[in-house]
Amino acid sequence: MSHNSHSQSQYLTSKVTTASQPELQLMLLDGALRFGTKARQAWTQTMDFSETERFLGKVLDILEAIVLGVAQSDHAIAKQLEEQYAFLFREIAASRINNDLKRFDKSMTLLAYERETWKLACDLLSADTTSPEPTATSNAGVPAPHVSAAPVAANHLVESFSFEA
Repeated sequence: MSHNSHSQSQYLTSKVTTASQPELQLMLLDGALRFGTKARQAWTQTMDFSETERFLGKVLDILEAIVLGVAQSDHAIAKQLEEQYAFLFREIAASRINNDLKRFDKSMTLLAYERETWKLACDLLSADTTSPEPTATSNAGVPAPHVSAAPVAANHLVESFSFEA
């Protein structure tokens, strides 16, 4: 392992172990999208089925980790998220089995939308934690948004799979 590769690995490990639950969720979604993009490129440009399979497998591994993490919570929102991620898992698996690029593209669009939603949630949480306490007139009595992410063990993520291609 080169020094640069080792430094990147240490950085990623540090980032994962210090991330909040919503940030972990965002990192997982970023990884799934990155591997999905590589899968699509291999699928359409190189026609390399083994590379396509490898990248699709990584997307499915990440989605499985998200589904399992969300399933551990009893919150109603977590159950809705579990259904959404399980749906995406099934759709991508079906597109893989049926060699259905159109279905895959639709799934990736949904995954990108989900990623943007989590990015906004992370930004709101970050702004909420850095801003001073609200005054009596600010927010007009509207409670701060509560975001519940998949309870994924950070150490498990680092040891289970790599976010690198």
